Amino acid sequence: MRSRARFNAPKKILGYRVAEKDTETLKAAAEAMDAEYIQLGDEASGQIVGFLAGFNGFKDNTEPSREVPDKECLIFSGFDSKTLDKLLDKFDESGYSTDLMCVITSENQKIPLYELIKNLWAEHEQMNR
Repeated sequence: MRSRARFNAPKKILGYRVAEKDTETLKAAAEAMDAEYIQLGDEASGQIVGFLAGFNGFKDNTEPSREVPDKECLIFSGFDSKTLDKLLDKFDESGYSTDLMCVITSENQKIPLYELIKNLWAEHEQMNR
């Protein structure tokens, strides 16, 4: 039988281009789930997602990004499916919604934020045709 190593990342919600009126709602939801809410600005668009989440092995990219997405996005790190469901229920209760949300994976942690958002938006458009 093979054992599986689990990486227990601290729970974080990364918010990109979240409207100021929604940040308190997101902070309160994060706090209720023992998570940290981190508001990302446009300057983060060129950073690697794993770096933004605070994962080891990722370095700060000091180069300015050529692309700055104009889409709001939430990125979840360190949540198991049960806890994530509870968090999403809190969003529903508060009336918060956004088109772009994802969980950090072994693949998307390696790409710049702008690329992740571009991919999420393409998927969103494809699903809503």
